Amino acid sequence: MKTHIELAHEIWRTHVDEGDTVIDATCGNGYDTRILAELTPSGHVFACDIQPEAIKKTKEQLKEFSHITYLERCHSSLPRVTPSLIVYNLGYLPGGDKSKTTMTKTTLKSLDSAIAVLKPGGMISITIYPGHPEGAKEADAILSYIKRLDDWNCELHEPSERPTAPKLLLLRQKI
Repeated sequence: MKTHIELAHEIWRTHVDEGDTVIDATCGNGYDTRILAELTPSGHVFACDIQPEAIKKTKEQLKEFSHITYLERCHSSLPRVTPSLIVYNLGYLPGGDKSKTTMTKTTLKSLDSAIAVLKPGGMISITIYPGHPEGAKEADAILSYIKRLDDWNCELHEPSERPTAPKLLLLRQKI
């Protein structure tokens, strides 16, 4: 069985075209940003993170790509572009300070913004980590939030039966 990350990357590959604009709203250590950059050689990637350490690590790992714009900002403040894909990998920075996590309030605000700017037919990919207190609160809030999205197909992938295991949520606009 595929992990939530492997599944996300596989789905992105079928959704993204090489000239697309995409946003990594929480770039962390840059692993998802790398996949997005490889998928969009003639497009553009916006890599956002509120932590300067995350932006620095991502830049260092992705020096070979010239089509990435790095934005040190909260994911609730998305760039003013029209992307075909917006990616969230919530929680804390792996290898970083675990007390610094994405927060429910800013994540919900960011999802409102994402829905408003996404290209018609676009997709939002959210990796949820309910294994820590804020992550559990965030997961509950996101799952409640999507119940009111009439014009969206929402797919929740739970590769493990453990309630605290990471989950992949895909939101696709109905066209």
